Amino acid sequence: MNLSMVWFHIRGQKRKVNRSAMNGVVFEMTQRNLLPFSFHKTRKIAHQVLNELGTIGLKRIKDIDKMINFHAQETEESRDTIATSYFSATPESDEASGAQVRKVMRMYTEEDRAVFIWKMLAEPKLKCSNASMSYQLQSTLQVVMRPGEEPTLSGDESTQFLIHFSASRHDLGIPMNAKYREPGHMDSGIALWEKLISRIPQEVESELIDGTCVSMSTEVSSFTTSE
Repeated sequence: MNLSMVWFHIRGQKRKVNRSAMNGVVFEMTQRNLLPFSFHKTRKIAHQVLNELGTIGLKRIKDIDKMINFHAQETEESRDTIATSYFSATPESDEASGAQVRKVMRMYTEEDRAVFIWKMLAEPKLKCSNASMSYQLQSTLQVVMRPGEEPTLSGDESTQFLIHFSASRHDLGIPMNAKYREPGHMDSGIALWEKLISRIPQEVESELIDGTCVSMSTEVSSFTTSE
């Protein structure tokens, strides 16, 4: 048993942290939500939100927009897969210039289920030399959506929203400053992952509410005009 692994339980959420892992999982999180919108609408908006995860989604987190700049390099897109490469610059960091990132998202859909698999590989770079900081970060996000088993209190459709996320660190075996191997070195990354992942259902629900408000406004406007 790895005694450095610690599980934290929050209603609808479970997270595991291993700050000292040099090769292995440093953060893992599961979350369950029930969104008061139809499966079809939720699936469509979730695709948009998850595609922006790690870039525009990060910029919406308070203060992060001042810390990170994204420089797009390449995007490939097919019917069910989106692959993106970019450099995530951290101009305010004293040690890191940023990270080279490769992100891939794939979607699988069925009549009563949608699965999104999101993978990212990031290699932090040293300031000035732009050399590797001697480790890579790999993260995997799985989002499963199904129609809710029961309608909401108002009688509307609902969607089950299940999230599993894991992030691991992999030492490249290159000589490096010892402080990059200290447990506290990953704390800021763990905090950022937690904020980013826990916000996903909120982002999806917010977009769905905005869409509903726009639709209602359009209907009212059309009704007023017809009178």
